[in-house]
Amino acid sequence: MLMSSGEFTDFCTIAPSIGGLAGVGASGKFHCTFINGKFCFHVAASLCWGYGAKGGLIFEVGTNSIAEFGAWLVYQLHQLDYGFFSVVDEDAFGIYSRLCVLGFASVGFNMYSQYSEMANDLKGVLEGLGDRLRALADSSVKHIESSRQRNALAENTISRRLEMLAFTPESKGILIYLLTRHSKWDVLDPDNRGVGVTLDIYQRRKEAVVWVLRSIQTLAEWRKVLCRVTVDGHSRASNGDEAIIEEKQERGLVEFLQLGLNRDDDLRKAKDELYSVRQCIRAESNVEYALTMNNTEYYRLNGGINPGFPGRCDFGLRCREVDFRWS
Repeated sequence: MLMSSGEFTDFCTIAPSIGGLAGVGASGKFHCTFINGKFCFHVAASLCWGYGAKGGLIFEVGTNSIAEFGAWLVYQLHQLDYGFFSVVDEDAFGIYSRLCVLGFASVGFNMYSQYSEMANDLKGVLEGLGDRLRALADSSVKHIESSRQRNALAENTISRRLEMLAFTPESKGILIYLLTRHSKWDVLDPDNRGVGVTLDIYQRRKEAVVWVLRSIQTLAEWRKVLCRVTVDGHSRASNGDEAIIEEKQERGLVEFLQLGLNRDDDLRKAKDELYSVRQCIRAESNVEYALTMNNTEYYRLNGGINPGFPGRCDFGLRCREVDFRWS
């Protein structure tokens, strides 16, 4: 869990070993990309040394700083109300989104060590991560182990739910997709029978899905997450039909939450559970407060103007713009 210290947190350092790659896959004065298996920021010379200077600097995000990098990235999206963030390379953004989910799904998964030899091959890294996710989704037709993998994913989602506050909408869409996959092997798995007198199949997976929804901050993010319920986070929407896809995915989630409970009152209960989450979500971003789960008192109470903003925050060129507090 990322706790606020009220001070700058450095999550990237100058990388002399890849300094010669300045400009490779980088454009603009300040740009985030993926080089030599690491997230990197290219800062133009004009920002470092003044106009007329040549070259620039490359800063790399260390293995132990991914959480801080993700917190910075997602808050920028929050400030844009989850619009397009041009500072980050599109493939690098996809790499981070897939990495978040694989961190929940694969114990001991270390992307930096596995992709350090791929230099600036962003497409190759992106596809490699996509293959891992597709294998997790497609394994449902093979054996019962796939059910146990999804159950482990659900347990990690519940126990590490605060980490989802640093997930992109694409990450959350992928996570929902994987959690809602099921087949005959999942039905045969005794761990999916739930507890209590009434059979509630996939009880923990349902709880995990609800926690993913609880991490959503605004209605714009809600729509983007539901439109990206796919194995790789790509949007299902095209030609401005996001509202149609959103409604369709909401119906799909209600059906999943009702699995094993087929009575009419259980259908109503599933609908109520979904829409009770949606109803408490803000219409737009509130950049004056920290991100938190949308069912908390902090989220509900801190919706107005913050008189201490931006006095409570430090702004500068050290890539730490907001005072994060995860509750």
